[in-house]
Amino acid sequence: MDRKLFSSRTKRFDHRVVASALVLLVVTLLLLAAPARAAPEGAAPEGAAPLVLALAPPEQPGTDDPDLDFDIPATLAPQQEVSAQDSQLSLRRGMLVGHQALGFGLLATDLAATIVGQLNYNDHFVSGAPTGRYQSAHRTLAWATVGTFVATGALAVFAPSPPRRVSQGFDRIALHKWCMASATAAMVAQAALGMATAGREGRLNQQDVGKAHLVIGYFTFAALAIGFGALVF
Repeated sequence: MDRKLFSSRTKRFDHRVVASALVLLVVTLLLLAAPARAAPEGAAPEGAAPLVLALAPPEQPGTDDPDLDFDIPATLAPQQEVSAQDSQLSLRRGMLVGHQALGFGLLATDLAATIVGQLNYNDHFVSGAPTGRYQSAHRTLAWATVGTFVATGALAVFAPSPPRRVSQGFDRIALHKWCMASATAAMVAQAALGMATAGREGRLNQQDVGKAHLVIGYFTFAALAIGFGALVF
């Protein structure tokens, strides 16, 4: 009787132990599964943070906040200076190209004026019977030469100066300038003597003034030719 009672109590105790162990196991599994279910609803796991930081593009300085763009003030002034120099050099190049183009026309016009001037001198003072057939043509060519000379010289004088030009002594450019200065003085004297020759009709010294006008005309053409050739050839 006592053994049966002891055996039944032992079985009841074993069942309670087993039930308690099962309950403890279930509770443990639920506690372990709770973080896995809460992870998608909350913040990302700690292990994903470095991946997000690694994939994030680096911020470019000076693109969002103008106050942090330190490169703009340092490069803006040199860029504007280079642009201004480029525009000045482009203008200078265009004016000097026009100067050379008009130089061809000036040389041809002055050559024609010199030839017709020699023919007019021969007709008026050498032939003995002046006809005056070259007088109008010579006057037209003379004033055309003066106008072309002024326009050609203005393009060179008013062209922008180069930014930094190192003097190389007496070179081709210096020869060109000296020849053009001589031609300028000679052309002024030639124009004055030409008008004086026309105003001394019937006077004894008219031929002498006309000869001086003719000689200076040849000198003017020689100065123009040398100065033109100094840059072209």
